[in-house]
Amino acid sequence: MTTRLLTLLCLTFALALPARAQLFGVVCDQAEYTTADINYSLYSENFKNEAYVEALPNLRWIIDCEPDFRGTARRNFDRLEDIYTHFAATATDADTKAAYLDSVLIVKEYKVPILQAAGTDIDEHAALIEKARFIQTQAESMPDRLDEVLPLYEQAYEMDQAKTDTYTIQYILSEKVKAEQIDETIAMINEVRPRYADDAEMTQYLDQLMLIVLPTPEAMYDFRREQLAADPENQELILQVFELADQLKDTSEILRLKPAILEMEPSRKTLMMLGRIAVDEGDTDEAISLYQRANELSETEEQRVAGLYEIGRLQQTAGSLRAARSTYREVLAINSDHGPSLIGIGDIYASAGSNCGGTSLDDKAAFIAAVGYYNRAASDATVANVARQKAGSYAPYFPTKESLFFKNIQPGSRYTVGGCPGWIGETVTLRTSD
Repeated sequence: MTTRLLTLLCLTFALALPARAQLFGVVCDQAEYTTADINYSLYSENFKNEAYVEALPNLRWIIDCEPDFRGTARRNFDRLEDIYTHFAATATDADTKAAYLDSVLIVKEYKVPILQAAGTDIDEHAALIEKARFIQTQAESMPDRLDEVLPLYEQAYEMDQAKTDTYTIQYILSEKVKAEQIDETIAMINEVRPRYADDAEMTQYLDQLMLIVLPTPEAMYDFRREQLAADPENQELILQVFELADQLKDTSEILRLKPAILEMEPSRKTLMMLGRIAVDEGDTDEAISLYQRANELSETEEQRVAGLYEIGRLQQTAGSLRAARSTYREVLAINSDHGPSLIGIGDIYASAGSNCGGTSLDDKAAFIAAVGYYNRAASDATVANVARQKAGSYAPYFPTKESLFFKNIQPGSRYTVGGCPGWIGETVTLRTSD
């Protein structure tokens, strides 16, 4: 790179800075003009007139011999960078453009020690950030320099964390995540988090990043619990810890947080979760109550169907068959092809026939009603196999042709279930097992 610069730009960068700290190696007392007043005046006039080639010799003298002439150090280096950036922008080929951009980077690199040697204050932290940003803005023309960006940002962060801006912190963190530096990422997140305690957007970013890097639900659980311990009234954290406790089956934490959850205005999702926990605890009544509350918050038919089905299933399990059938019918009023609910009603009718003895015509008519629902459920692909299996298992218990003959009833007649399972109230077409 140095040879290319010397050839293209006629620069004599002093890559090993002498004691006086120069960039170009100018012999100050042997130049065409040897006073700061003249060199500064000539370069300034040419720079203002955009005569950059003519401005360079005098500007180089200033940089090497009197960099902070009249307190203009920052302006002089900025103008030198501007000149090379302009040359890069007007270059006619990629190599020349890259060479000029390399020149800008060399100026940025050496201006810190040069100005320090001249006794001029310079913000080293800002200089590191500035150099990294320049490489990023010129990435298309100098892709081979992009690998310098992260080390520059990290150096700036290590130099002064408090002065490091949010973008730079996010860049470092994102690169650590890409490199799968999990421990380093977590450590840095924990390090910067207090600084952003009142910044909701950055706090959310750090939380989302932590979600990405934490390797297991257990690690995330520990992280969320630490957050909740520091902010015990935070409802969002309470819900997050509660969900993780449920996922990890931490019963003691579930029971500890449950009262706080119920005092909130829990979402449908949370109420459904609480209902499932009540089921696991064997408290069917509470589970039904929670599912009913959740269903009141349903926003879609799909959600309402899911909630009602859970209620019906619990009612059926508890032996409240009529209530369960009523709930399943609510589901079918929304989605007439909901296979699980059709199977639920079929099971209710089949159990009613069996519980009544399974031998009378009314009992067998209950089986026919059950199979009718199973057959309807078979059109739902999610339960089709189970529905067909159940239908086949009860068909043998239909009345025989002979039994109907002795009752003076023809196969295919309409018959309303009565007797013991008469509460069913279904009218069926009599089918026989033979």
